Amino acid sequence: MYRLKLDSPERVITLLRFPIIDSVPEEDTTSDSEEDTTSVPRTNTSQLSAKFLIKLKRYLRGKGHPIHVDISPDVITPEMREAGDGDGVLRATRFLLLATGSDLLQDDLFFLHVSYSKFRIRTL
Repeated sequence: MYRLKLDSPERVITLLRFPIIDSVPEEDTTSDSEEDTTSVPRTNTSQLSAKFLIKLKRYLRGKGHPIHVDISPDVITPEMREAGDGDGVLRATRFLLLATGSDLLQDDLFFLHVSYSKFRIRTL
């Protein structure tokens, strides 16, 4: 088996699979604590998934390291930022590395399955 260097974020994007598991109850009134807990309704799951997918694709297609006020220069140094400046596959390559343990594509077909966990909005 040989591996291929990533040449486009689209190569990673086409491998993404987002199965929607519709097993989240419409309303969950159980609470793990004394706090008020409200589950996100099932109808919002597909909407949230679609929004997440749009944002993930936009991120993977971005160039260089992301610029955000919460990203410390200790995490991404100015030298790292400069080295990755304008690199159109940097983000997709790093995503692939984190998802598979390798920054290279395998020659055989594989998919990256992204699943969602039920989450709750807690109010205090």
